[in-house]
Amino acid sequence: MRGARGGGPEPHRHHQGRRCRGRKSQQGRPDQRSLRARTEHLTGTTIYLLAHPCPMCLGSLYYCSPDEVVFLTTRDAYEPHYVDDRKFFERDTFYGEFARNWDERRLPMRY
Repeated sequence: MRGARGGGPEPHRHHQGRRCRGRKSQQGRPDQRSLRARTEHLTGTTIYLLAHPCPMCLGSLYYCSPDEVVFLTTRDAYEPHYVDDRKFFERDTFYGEFARNWDERRLPMRY
């Protein structure tokens, strides 16, 4: 499964930031900011997002532990601009779908 732009299932920019490679400073030493980005831990960073994170992004953010997450708008305010073309959820039920037991979700799953 690959995302449209990022090469992974979650093409959002904050995920791409976690995957970026180290850059060299002008002196040829590794840039400390990019060293931090080569790890799954983002302590000491602030993540900026367009809207309140979706459940997948929230999971990733909790996992990598940034110091702060700043978002510019709420999902409700963003709704008029959102195209809902997903098969197993609607924007209004997306967060609730994750709270269900695995065998009660709309996405078919087997164990």
